[in-house]
Amino acid sequence: MQLNINKEAKPLEVLLVASPKRIRILRYLFTSLLIGTNKNFVKRVTVAPLSKSEELMKILHWAKKELEAHGIHLGVVEGCTLKDPLGYCRQLLLETSEGPHIAIVDDDVLFTPKWAENVLKAFKLGCDIVFGALRPPFSYLKNQLMSFSISRYITRSMTVFNELFLCRDAEEIHNGVYEIKPKSLHNMIPCTQGLWGANMGFKLDKIKALGGFKSLGYVRGIPIGGDDTELCIRAFLKGYKVCYSTKARLLHVVDPRKMSKKYALLKYSTIAYVYKELQPKMETKIILGYVYSWLHELINIVGTSKHFSKTTDIMFHLSIPVMNIAMRKLLD
Repeated sequence: MQLNINKEAKPLEVLLVASPKRIRILRYLFTSLLIGTNKNFVKRVTVAPLSKSEELMKILHWAKKELEAHGIHLGVVEGCTLKDPLGYCRQLLLETSEGPHIAIVDDDVLFTPKWAENVLKAFKLGCDIVFGALRPPFSYLKNQLMSFSISRYITRSMTVFNELFLCRDAEEIHNGVYEIKPKSLHNMIPCTQGLWGANMGFKLDKIKALGGFKSLGYVRGIPIGGDDTELCIRAFLKGYKVCYSTKARLLHVVDPRKMSKKYALLKYSTIAYVYKELQPKMETKIILGYVYSWLHELINIVGTSKHFSKTTDIMFHLSIPVMNIAMRKLLD
């Protein structure tokens, strides 16, 4: 089965939130976008910088010249700061998008040569949302970007193969493209595992109809992540075709703290708490929301205790069925 993409249309727009904390890798992110066939399919890159530091502005000015020399427009959306939740900034980017297809990536990734082409092939298969594979950057950096060294960055981080976390409710529909099909509400939360916002694409009309990204607020003054998981749950409920492509690869360095059971519990309990906030008039949902709020605080306490590993293991295994049952109530 051949899936031909119209290069002339350049149907893909890339959105990213740029943090000054990742400033050393940004130049290589933009450089990698021009390798291979990506430049044939990407028409626009829109960036929401989290600061106006001189160094970040210099990189964006340089990127604008480099990208536009290859027919890719670079735009900047203002209004985000380091204090804003990621979901809020992604929604600002979404509101400026032209479509018809958009991809949202993290600011610490590198593009593989046929990434854009493979994202669009998944859309051709009827996917409404496409999550792509994440891989370690080592071999790519050695072969393509010999001058770039991120050894100090890597020593503080780790890389992850996200498809190792995919749920079993996945059906291959074409050559490395899988549709994620939760068999029940009970399976919706586990089926968001491995579907990460570092590499995701959408049909613009579909994500707008879904309501876009939600801001998940703050915990102790720190912006909450998890907006990608929350959006994925809404997509499952709406009956959207959610896919995973093994060939739409990005190279990504992941903070090891995000691999902990504590992080997973915090994310799920926070999302449940947000659903309570969205529907405060129903008594059952209010009660459940307070339970999750309590769980959220308890995990924070456990995370600082000397019994962290053993206690968190027990809570993690107990929490998933409890969260699944409770999410049914929240989403009824």
